[in-house]
Amino acid sequence: MNADLHVELIREIPEPQKVSNWNDFLEGAESFMTALEARYEEEGLYFSAEMRLYSGMEAGDLIMASTLYEVELVKAKDLVLALDAWARENGFTLGEVSLEFRSEQDVVPRLNVPRLLAETGVKMEVEKGKVALVFTPGSMKDFSSLFTTVIEDLSK
Repeated sequence: MNADLHVELIREIPEPQKVSNWNDFLEGAESFMTALEARYEEEGLYFSAEMRLYSGMEAGDLIMASTLYEVELVKAKDLVLALDAWARENGFTLGEVSLEFRSEQDVVPRLNVPRLLAETGVKMEVEKGKVALVFTPGSMKDFSSLFTTVIEDLSK
């Protein structure tokens, strides 16, 4: 089974008002993206980046996001877990991770949906027959274990 995979990597900017040279900062962000894209070039992983600044520049986030279409589920799992490890090693956190499926019938019968949705940091969005499982790893106890279980259940 295949799904569209969307992954966000987030790096907090604790005091953006103290950034004296935004060009250097953005070049540093670009070097992170380039290194990560080179590492996963075979998978076709490319990132876009955005910065969000909050409360009059008292806080902010650098967000790198990528979407891969029609990815085989086991490959998606391996990639997400590798990105999670990379993020922790490089001062990022794994932001929202979503798997979008073409048909609700492909997903719902294979999962214990009420149990899954009872987990903190998991939601399911259904729109026009498509279903997306959306995970917020930062608010979960054991994202990697739950994500692995979901992939295994969907792969049966």
